[in-house]
Amino acid sequence: MVVTLGNDIERLLPMELGLYTHPITKNDFLRRFVEGQTMMYEQKGQEVLGKGPIILCLDQSGSMHKLDTQSKRFTLALISIGRKQGLRIMKLTQIR
Repeated sequence: MVVTLGNDIERLLPMELGLYTHPITKNDFLRRFVEGQTMMYEQKGQEVLGKGPIILCLDQSGSMHKLDTQSKRFTLALISIGRKQGLRIMKLTQIR
């Protein structure tokens, strides 16, 4: 990874975030952050991330008895969304 200077909080080095949490170095960090002088990882273009499969685990144990209908409705909603988005759907079941 390449390190550069800037003020994108999502790409800051962990060391910089550590300086923010310490009372003695917090003000220095804030000054450098406002000036765009904090160290951060350089971003190289836009990375397009794919969507993986939906993996469903439906708990049908006795402790879920009162939520059985809700959990099945939620499962069906996820399956519907996954199909509309063209995702693979995997359901893990428990053999009784």
